[in-house]
Amino acid sequence: MGPFGLDCSGFVRTIFGAFNIELPRDSRDQYKFGQKIALNNIKPADLLFFKGHVALAINRELFIHSSLGEGGVAISSLNPKADNFRKDLLDAYIGARRVLP
Repeated sequence: MGPFGLDCSGFVRTIFGAFNIELPRDSRDQYKFGQKIALNNIKPADLLFFKGHVALAINRELFIHSSLGEGGVAISSLNPKADNFRKDLLDAYIGARRVLP
């Protein structure tokens, strides 16, 4: 944890750690963990990876993440019609991984 709280990968790691699932500390290493899945197959608790960022899927549109730019933990959307849509993150999307069966 840094002076501003948990970064994105630390946030995701802490959530999984609460359920005794150990993830690597860095998002780059987290991206190597679990099964690769397509964006249209996202389920709750899947990891969404963006350039330099990781988030936890709530459903196919919503995700929760630690975002310094949004003042801490935020719920954002991949749906362009949503008020909390993050075009910058959709444009930076690089893949998703499923850690849970």
